[in-house]
Amino acid sequence: MFFIKKTDLYTTYFRYEDKTVVNSTQPDVLGAKYLHKKICILTSKSTFSAAEALAYFLQEHKLAEVIGEKTPGAANPVDHFVIQNQYLLLVPTGKVTSLVSHKNWEHVGVMPDQEVKAKDALKAAQIRILKNSLATDTKTELNPSEIKSLIHRLQQ
Repeated sequence: MFFIKKTDLYTTYFRYEDKTVVNSTQPDVLGAKYLHKKICILTSKSTFSAAEALAYFLQEHKLAEVIGEKTPGAANPVDHFVIQNQYLLLVPTGKVTSLVSHKNWEHVGVMPDQEVKAKDALKAAQIRILKNSLATDTKTELNPSEIKSLIHRLQQ
């Protein structure tokens, strides 16, 4: 949806099968692709697993800016075991590896491009997008004066 063509993003190694799978974007999507547009992904300490993957890979491919808090860092697949109806044991069963950085976000999280508290992330993203529209002369329904006024109100 965000990539022009099919793109290999990462591999997942499954240790029980001793097998590595390449994970790619879909070459075709239903409807229009969301290309050449500014994307801001908002994160918090509760952004986890697949949501982290979306933020990580769009950020890594310079398709989105991440705004908010550093995420917890849950990249790798796990099996869940309940012990004595009291404890939950998570055992890693594989490893995700980016084909760009050759790393992942396990235990380190996704680092935002602009770190702010989660409660302030939406406002920070709105300001960032509005400032970008001024800097790039993006055509909008608002004139530059109205955009500047809106930025000023958001910053208060």
